Amino acid sequence: MRKGIVIEAHDHGGHFGLERTIARITADYWFSRLRRYVRQHINMCLDCLVHKRPSGKRPGLLRAGLEGFWPTIFCKQPAHFPTFIGPT
Repeated sequence: MRKGIVIEAHDHGGHFGLERTIARITADYWFSRLRRYVRQHINMCLDCLVHKRPSGKRPGLLRAGLEGFWPTIFCKQPAHFPTFIGPT
């Protein structure tokens, strides 16, 4: 019964947040641990997880940042490699 009430208030009511969903439910119903039950339902709601905007600071743009830092890099190769004659 609780699940049906929460689905009606949240899923069919426009996927509003915790406070608004609780307000819709408490207008007609009440049950123990209502807030926790609604919070768990909203946290597991697939539509809300997909469409919810991320909170907090937005990540910055990726930049190389090392232009001009690296001079020309080269590797000195030996001019002469010893010839392998075989086991001694």
